[in-house]
Amino acid sequence: MGLGLALCGLFLGPIFPNSSSWIARKTPGFPLATTVLMISIMAGAFIFPPILGFILEISGTDGFLLALATLLGLSAIFFSYSYKNWRS
Repeated sequence: MGLGLALCGLFLGPIFPNSSSWIARKTPGFPLATTVLMISIMAGAFIFPPILGFILEISGTDGFLLALATLLGLSAIFFSYSYKNWRS
């Protein structure tokens, strides 16, 4: 269980700084893009902790790990899609 949480943290950790710098490089004439990214990150930090806490309460650490891995997968999919379609 601990290994699964450590792996999720290891792979989730680099997504934020890389996406932040990547958005800034890809949209030099549109400074609002990084603002939208920051607002989205803040909204996610506001919305997901209570949801994950509820899942942890209901199903324990196994359900929490599954939910966290699902969020990791969704983040990786959206980042990969954006990176592939915004390449120049």
